[in-house]
Amino acid sequence: MIPYPGFNPIAIEIGPFGNFGPLKVHWYGIMYLVAFAAGWLLGRVRAKRPGSTWKPADIDDFMFFGMLGTILGGRIGFSTACRSGPRTTPGIPSRCGTAACRSMAGC
Repeated sequence: MIPYPGFNPIAIEIGPFGNFGPLKVHWYGIMYLVAFAAGWLLGRVRAKRPGSTWKPADIDDFMFFGMLGTILGGRIGFSTACRSGPRTTPGIPSRCGTAACRSMAGC
């Protein structure tokens, strides 16, 4: 079996700021930011090419709704599939402890 590397998932930790904090920035959050920025920039470059059916404003809208869907989908998926404890939906077993939930920093 390949051993799991022991690295810190938190890239940056700032604070605390009074009653708020500390603010923790995880590596996967940085990668989401890099991926969305690269997609947005590359999409705008391609939209500006002659003969493209896309306009740069179309790319902006596409990326906005893609980011919104990613964030909401991740939060809703985590809340419905990985939360332990009493459930409001009968018949759905708790998946807490599965590899998918652990990868979402859930259980």
